[in-house]
Amino acid sequence: MALSNYLNRNITDDLHPTYEIMYCAETLLVIAKCMIFLVQLVFIAFTQLLGWTIIYVMFRTTFFRRHIRMRIIFGVFGACIHTFTRIFVIYFQYFGLPGEGKK
Repeated sequence: MALSNYLNRNITDDLHPTYEIMYCAETLLVIAKCMIFLVQLVFIAFTQLLGWTIIYVMFRTTFFRRHIRMRIIFGVFGACIHTFTRIFVIYFQYFGLPGEGKK
C-alpha cells in the first residue's frame, strides 16, 4: 500500500494525521524487514568466517587424533554449506519464486 495509493487531497485533508500515521507505520515495517534481512546476512557471514577458521585450525593442530579432527572438520564444513544455502532460502522468502505472480 505504501507509495501506491494516490488519493484526492480534498477528501483526505480532513484525515491528515491518520494517513501520516499509516504511512509512517508502513515505512517502519519496510525498514524493519530490511534490518532483519541485513542482520541475517551479517550472522551468516560471521558463521562462515568462524567455520572456515575452525576448519583451518583443525587442519593445523596436532592436539587431537586425526579421526577426531576429521569429524570436527566435516561437521563444520556441513554447517558452512548449510549457512551458505540459507542465503538462497532468504532470497526466495523475500522476493518469491521465479515466475511467481506473472501470468
